[in-house]
Amino acid sequence: MKSFVIFVIVAYLKNIICDFSVQILHNNDVHAHFGEIDEFCNLCPSNFVQENKCYGGLARMKQAANEAIAAAKKQNISTIFLNAGDSFMGTPYYTLYKWRITASLIDSLGLDAMNLGNHEFDDGIDNLIKYINRVKTPVVVCNLNLTSEQRLNVSNLKPSIVLNVNGHQIGIIGYITPRTTLTSNCENLKILDEIPKIREEAKRLKSKGVEIIIGLGHSDFKKDIQIANEIEEINVIVSGHSHYLLYSQNPPSSECVMESYPYMVTQKSGKKVPIVQAYAFTKYLGKLMVTFDDDGNIKSASGNTQLLDSSVKKGTLTN
Repeated sequence: MKSFVIFVIVAYLKNIICDFSVQILHNNDVHAHFGEIDEFCNLCPSNFVQENKCYGGLARMKQAANEAIAAAKKQNISTIFLNAGDSFMGTPYYTLYKWRITASLIDSLGLDAMNLGNHEFDDGIDNLIKYINRVKTPVVVCNLNLTSEQRLNVSNLKPSIVLNVNGHQIGIIGYITPRTTLTSNCENLKILDEIPKIREEAKRLKSKGVEIIIGLGHSDFKKDIQIANEIEEINVIVSGHSHYLLYSQNPPSSECVMESYPYMVTQKSGKKVPIVQAYAFTKYLGKLMVTFDDDGNIKSASGNTQLLDSSVKKGTLTN
Protein backbone atom coordinates (compact mmCIF):
# COMPACT_ATOMS: atom_id res chain seq x y z
CA MET A 1 0.00 0.00 0.00
CA LYS A 2 2.81 2.38 0.93
CA SER A 3 4.62 1.76 -2.38
CA PHE A 4 1.39 2.36 -4.29
CA VAL A 5 0.90 5.72 -2.56
CA ILE A 6 4.47 6.70 -3.34
CA PHE A 7 3.93 5.70 -6.99
CA VAL A 8 0.81 7.86 -7.22
CA ILE A 9 2.55 10.86 -5.64
CA VAL A 10 5.59 10.53 -7.94
CA ALA A 11 3.34 10.20 -11.00
CA TYR A 12 1.37 13.28 -9.93
CA LEU A 13 4.51 15.34 -9.34
CA LYS A 14 6.00 14.17 -12.64
CA ASN A 15 2.88 15.34 -14.41
CA ILE A 16 3.16 18.78 -12.79
CA ILE A 17 6.88 19.10 -13.46
CA CYS A 18 6.66 17.95 -17.08
CA ASP A 19 3.78 20.22 -18.06
CA PHE A 20 5.01 23.44 -19.63
CA SER A 21 2.96 26.60 -20.19
CA VAL A 22 3.75 29.57 -22.40
CA GLN A 23 1.82 32.72 -23.25
CA ILE A 24 1.78 33.72 -26.92
CA LEU A 25 0.95 37.36 -27.65
CA HIS A 26 0.39 38.21 -31.28
CA ASN A 27 -0.71 40.87 -33.74
CA ASN A 28 -0.95 41.03 -37.51
CA ASP A 29 -1.70 43.36 -40.40
CA VAL A 30 -0.77 46.61 -38.67
CA HIS A 31 -0.79 48.34 -42.08
CA ALA A 32 1.00 51.42 -40.72
CA HIS A 33 -1.78 52.17 -38.20
CA PHE A 34 0.78 53.28 -35.66
CA GLY A 35 -1.36 55.95 -34.00
CA GLU A 36 -4.83 55.73 -32.47
CA ILE A 37 -7.82 54.78 -34.63
CA ASP A 38 -11.59 55.19 -34.41
CA GLU A 39 -14.05 52.31 -34.18
CA PHE A 40 -13.83 51.71 -37.93
CA CYS A 41 -10.01 51.83 -38.03
CA ASN A 42 -9.65 55.32 -39.48
CA LEU A 43 -7.34 57.95 -37.99
CA CYS A 44 -8.93 58.98 -34.70
CA PRO A 45 -10.12 62.62 -34.82
CA SER A 46 -8.90 65.03 -32.13
CA ASN A 47 -12.31 65.38 -30.45
CA PHE A 48 -12.50 61.57 -30.08
CA VAL A 49 -9.05 61.61 -28.49
CA GLN A 50 -10.24 64.15 -25.92
CA GLU A 51 -13.38 62.10 -25.25
CA ASN A 52 -11.44 58.80 -24.88
CA LYS A 53 -13.21 57.20 -27.86
CA CYS A 54 -10.08 55.94 -29.62
CA TYR A 55 -8.72 52.44 -30.09
CA GLY A 56 -5.43 50.76 -30.80
CA GLY A 57 -2.17 52.35 -31.79
CA LEU A 58 1.23 50.87 -31.00
CA ALA A 59 1.57 52.70 -27.68
CA ARG A 60 -1.66 51.14 -26.42
CA MET A 61 -0.66 47.74 -27.79
CA LYS A 62 2.71 47.99 -26.04
CA GLN A 63 1.00 48.73 -22.73
CA ALA A 64 -1.42 45.81 -23.13
CA ALA A 65 1.48 43.50 -23.96
CA ASN A 66 3.48 44.70 -20.95
CA GLU A 67 0.53 44.06 -18.66
CA ALA A 68 -0.03 40.57 -20.09
CA ILE A 69 3.67 39.72 -19.76
CA ALA A 70 3.73 40.93 -16.14
CA ALA A 71 0.60 38.95 -15.25
CA ALA A 72 2.03 35.75 -16.75
CA LYS A 73 5.37 36.30 -15.02
CA LYS A 74 3.63 36.29 -11.63
CA GLN A 75 2.60 32.70 -12.47
CA ASN A 76 6.16 31.87 -13.59
CA ILE A 77 4.97 31.69 -17.20
CA SER A 78 7.12 33.11 -19.99
CA THR A 79 5.77 35.00 -23.01
CA ILE A 80 6.51 34.91 -26.73
CA PHE A 81 5.40 37.97 -28.73
CA LEU A 82 4.90 37.52 -32.49
CA ASN A 83 3.86 39.62 -35.50
CA ALA A 84 2.36 37.90 -38.56
CA GLY A 85 3.26 40.46 -41.23
CA ASP A 86 1.83 43.34 -43.30
CA SER A 87 3.20 46.23 -41.28
CA PHE A 88 3.60 48.28 -44.50
CA MET A 89 0.93 50.28 -46.38
CA GLY A 90 -2.32 51.80 -45.21
CA THR A 91 -1.70 55.30 -43.79
CA PRO A 92 0.41 58.40 -44.57
CA TYR A 93 2.98 57.15 -42.06
CA TYR A 94 4.10 54.62 -44.64
CA THR A 95 3.37 56.74 -47.72
CA LEU A 96 5.67 59.49 -46.46
CA TYR A 97 8.34 57.63 -44.48
CA LYS A 98 8.33 54.10 -45.96
CA TRP A 99 10.42 51.48 -44.12
CA ARG A 100 12.27 53.94 -41.86
CA ILE A 101 9.49 54.74 -39.40
CA THR A 102 8.02 51.25 -39.71
CA ALA A 103 11.23 49.54 -38.62
CA SER A 104 11.69 51.79 -35.60
CA LEU A 105 8.09 51.51 -34.39
CA ILE A 106 7.72 47.76 -34.95
CA ASP A 107 10.97 47.23 -33.02
CA SER A 108 9.55 49.25 -30.13
CA LEU A 109 6.98 46.51 -29.41
CA GLY A 110 9.69 44.13 -28.22
CA LEU A 111 8.70 41.27 -30.53
CA ASP A 112 10.50 37.92 -30.48
CA ALA A 113 9.95 37.35 -34.21
CA MET A 114 7.97 38.66 -37.14
CA ASN A 115 6.92 37.46 -40.57
CA LEU A 116 6.75 39.34 -43.84
CA GLY A 117 3.38 40.12 -45.39
CA ASN A 118 2.59 40.57 -49.06
CA HIS A 119 2.55 44.37 -48.66
CA GLU A 120 6.16 44.36 -47.48
CA PHE A 121 6.99 43.70 -51.16
CA ASP A 122 4.88 46.52 -52.63
CA ASP A 123 7.79 48.94 -53.13
CA GLY A 124 10.21 46.35 -54.47
CA ILE A 125 13.08 44.26 -53.19
CA ASP A 126 15.54 47.08 -52.47
CA ASN A 127 13.03 48.83 -50.20
CA LEU A 128 12.37 45.54 -48.38
CA ILE A 129 16.08 44.82 -47.93
CA LYS A 130 16.57 48.20 -46.26
CA TYR A 131 13.73 47.38 -43.87
CA ILE A 132 15.04 43.90 -43.01
CA ASN A 133 18.56 45.25 -42.46
CA ARG A 134 17.28 48.07 -40.23
CA VAL A 135 14.80 46.19 -38.07
CA LYS A 136 16.25 44.42 -35.01
CA THR A 137 13.41 41.92 -34.72
CA PRO A 138 14.23 38.54 -36.34
CA VAL A 139 12.37 38.05 -39.65
CA VAL A 140 11.27 34.51 -40.53
CA VAL A 141 9.96 33.20 -43.87
CA CYS A 142 10.69 29.62 -45.01
CA ASN A 143 9.13 29.45 -48.48
CA LEU A 144 11.15 32.02 -50.43
CA ASN A 145 13.25 30.79 -53.35
CA LEU A 146 16.13 33.24 -53.57
CA THR A 147 17.84 31.63 -56.58
CA SER A 148 16.86 34.50 -58.89
CA GLU A 149 16.85 37.17 -56.19
CA GLN A 150 20.14 36.84 -54.33
CA ARG A 151 19.81 40.35 -52.94
CA LEU A 152 17.51 38.92 -50.26
CA ASN A 153 20.31 36.77 -48.83
CA VAL A 154 20.56 39.00 -45.76
CA SER A 155 21.44 37.87 -42.25
CA ASN A 156 18.21 38.97 -40.52
CA LEU A 157 15.96 36.96 -42.87
CA LYS A 158 15.82 33.26 -41.98
CA PRO A 159 13.40 30.35 -42.48
CA SER A 160 13.00 30.03 -38.72
CA ILE A 161 14.45 30.88 -35.34
CA VAL A 162 14.66 28.84 -32.15
CA LEU A 163 13.81 30.39 -28.79
CA ASN A 164 14.92 28.92 -25.47
CA VAL A 165 11.93 29.36 -23.16
CA ASN A 166 12.52 28.09 -19.63
CA GLY A 167 14.79 25.36 -20.97
CA HIS A 168 12.41 24.36 -23.78
CA GLN A 169 13.35 24.77 -27.44
CA ILE A 170 10.56 26.46 -29.41
CA GLY A 171 10.91 26.91 -33.16
CA ILE A 172 9.18 29.77 -35.00
CA ILE A 173 8.72 29.06 -38.73
CA GLY A 174 7.45 31.86 -40.96
CA TYR A 175 5.61 31.51 -44.26
CA ILE A 176 3.84 33.75 -46.77
CA THR A 177 1.22 33.22 -49.48
CA PRO A 178 2.69 32.51 -52.96
CA ARG A 179 0.01 34.84 -54.38
CA THR A 180 2.27 37.67 -53.22
CA THR A 181 4.12 37.41 -56.54
CA LEU A 182 0.85 38.25 -58.32
CA THR A 183 -0.22 41.17 -56.12
CA SER A 184 3.03 42.84 -55.09
CA ASN A 185 6.35 43.90 -56.63
CA CYS A 186 8.42 40.76 -55.99
CA GLU A 187 10.61 41.30 -59.07
CA ASN A 188 12.46 37.98 -59.69
CA LEU A 189 11.58 36.38 -56.37
CA LYS A 190 9.80 33.02 -56.37
CA ILE A 191 7.54 32.05 -53.46
CA LEU A 192 6.93 28.33 -53.07
CA ASP A 193 3.93 26.41 -51.77
CA GLU A 194 3.81 26.67 -48.00
CA ILE A 195 3.24 23.07 -46.94
CA PRO A 196 6.36 21.33 -48.39
CA LYS A 197 8.66 24.09 -47.13
CA ILE A 198 7.12 24.27 -43.65
CA ARG A 199 7.32 20.47 -43.36
CA GLU A 200 10.96 20.51 -44.47
CA GLU A 201 11.90 23.20 -41.96
CA ALA A 202 9.89 21.59 -39.16
CA LYS A 203 11.62 18.24 -39.69
CA ARG A 204 15.00 19.97 -39.70
CA LEU A 205 14.23 21.68 -36.39
CA LYS A 206 12.86 18.49 -34.84
CA SER A 207 16.04 16.63 -35.83
CA LYS A 208 17.99 19.20 -33.82
CA GLY A 209 15.91 18.61 -30.69
CA VAL A 210 13.39 21.43 -31.02
CA GLU A 211 10.36 20.38 -28.98
CA ILE A 212 7.61 22.77 -30.09
CA ILE A 213 6.92 24.29 -33.53
CA ILE A 214 4.92 27.50 -34.00
CA GLY A 215 3.92 28.46 -37.53
CA LEU A 216 3.91 32.21 -38.09
CA GLY A 217 1.82 32.61 -41.22
CA HIS A 218 0.76 35.25 -43.69
CA SER A 219 -1.48 33.09 -45.87
CA ASP A 220 -5.20 32.59 -46.29
CA PHE A 221 -6.90 31.31 -43.11
CA LYS A 222 -8.15 28.25 -45.04
CA LYS A 223 -4.51 27.50 -45.90
CA ASP A 224 -3.62 27.72 -42.22
CA ILE A 225 -6.28 25.10 -41.49
CA GLN A 226 -4.77 22.86 -44.17
CA ILE A 227 -1.29 23.37 -42.70
CA ALA A 228 -2.56 22.56 -39.20
CA ASN A 229 -4.17 19.38 -40.53
CA GLU A 230 -1.32 18.10 -42.66
CA ILE A 231 1.94 18.95 -40.90
CA GLU A 232 2.39 16.54 -38.01
CA GLU A 233 5.19 18.55 -36.40
CA ILE A 234 3.23 21.80 -36.08
CA ASN A 235 1.89 22.71 -32.62
CA VAL A 236 0.42 26.22 -32.95
CA ILE A 237 -0.30 28.59 -35.85
CA VAL A 238 -0.26 32.38 -35.45
CA SER A 239 -2.09 33.62 -38.53
CA GLY A 240 -2.32 36.82 -40.54
CA HIS A 241 -3.40 38.23 -43.91
CA SER A 242 -7.13 37.40 -43.72
CA HIS A 243 -7.98 40.16 -41.19
CA TYR A 244 -10.10 37.65 -39.26
CA LEU A 245 -11.36 38.46 -35.80
CA LEU A 246 -11.22 35.26 -33.78
CA TYR A 247 -13.12 35.76 -30.54
CA SER A 248 -14.60 33.37 -28.02
CA GLN A 249 -17.66 35.43 -27.02
CA ASN A 250 -19.93 38.05 -28.60
CA PRO A 251 -18.02 40.66 -30.62
CA PRO A 252 -16.78 43.52 -28.42
CA SER A 253 -16.93 46.14 -31.19
CA SER A 254 -18.18 46.56 -34.76
CA GLU A 255 -16.22 43.66 -36.32
CA CYS A 256 -17.84 40.32 -37.13
CA VAL A 257 -16.40 37.29 -35.39
CA MET A 258 -15.19 34.85 -38.05
CA GLU A 259 -14.27 31.92 -35.77
CA SER A 260 -13.84 31.15 -32.09
CA TYR A 261 -10.54 31.87 -30.32
CA PRO A 262 -8.53 29.76 -30.59
CA TYR A 263 -9.77 27.87 -33.64
CA MET A 264 -8.89 24.22 -32.96
CA VAL A 265 -7.86 21.74 -35.65
CA THR A 266 -7.67 18.03 -34.83
CA GLN A 267 -5.23 15.99 -36.91
CA LYS A 268 -5.92 12.37 -37.88
CA SER A 269 -3.71 11.25 -35.01
CA GLY A 270 -5.91 13.14 -32.56
CA LYS A 271 -3.31 15.86 -32.01
CA LYS A 272 -4.87 19.30 -31.55
CA VAL A 273 -3.45 22.43 -33.17
CA PRO A 274 -4.81 25.89 -32.23
CA ILE A 275 -4.90 28.67 -34.83
CA VAL A 276 -5.12 32.30 -33.73
CA GLN A 277 -5.47 35.64 -35.51
CA ALA A 278 -6.15 39.15 -34.16
CA TYR A 279 -8.04 41.10 -36.85
CA ALA A 280 -5.86 44.05 -38.03
CA PHE A 281 -4.87 47.74 -37.69
CA THR A 282 -3.73 47.44 -34.01
CA LYS A 283 -7.32 47.34 -32.74
CA TYR A 284 -6.80 44.00 -30.97
CA LEU A 285 -4.01 42.05 -29.27
CA GLY A 286 -4.15 38.26 -29.33
CA LYS A 287 -3.43 36.46 -26.05
CA LEU A 288 -3.10 32.68 -26.12
CA MET A 289 -2.10 30.54 -23.13
CA VAL A 290 -0.90 27.07 -24.10
CA THR A 291 0.09 24.15 -21.86
CA PHE A 292 2.14 21.32 -23.36
CA ASP A 293 2.84 17.86 -22.00
CA ASP A 294 6.29 16.27 -21.90
CA ASP A 295 5.98 15.18 -25.55
CA GLY A 296 5.12 18.67 -26.78
CA ASN A 297 1.43 17.89 -27.30
CA ILE A 298 -1.13 20.47 -26.25
CA LYS A 299 -2.99 19.74 -23.04
CA SER A 300 -4.91 23.01 -23.07
CA ALA A 301 -5.17 26.18 -25.15
CA SER A 302 -7.22 29.17 -24.07
CA GLY A 303 -7.38 32.93 -24.35
CA ASN A 304 -8.93 35.63 -26.48
CA THR A 305 -8.26 38.72 -28.52
CA GLN A 306 -8.24 41.83 -26.35
CA LEU A 307 -9.99 44.93 -27.67
CA LEU A 308 -7.57 47.83 -27.20
CA ASP A 309 -10.07 50.53 -26.29
CA SER A 310 -9.52 53.62 -24.14
CA SER A 311 -9.56 51.52 -20.94
CA VAL A 312 -6.04 50.42 -21.94
CA LYS A 313 -3.51 53.12 -21.15
CA LYS A 314 -0.91 54.10 -23.70
CA GLY A 315 2.61 52.90 -22.91
CA THR A 316 5.99 54.25 -23.93
CA LEU A 317 7.53 53.11 -27.21
CA THR A 318 11.28 52.57 -26.92
CA ASN A 319 13.71 50.26 -28.68
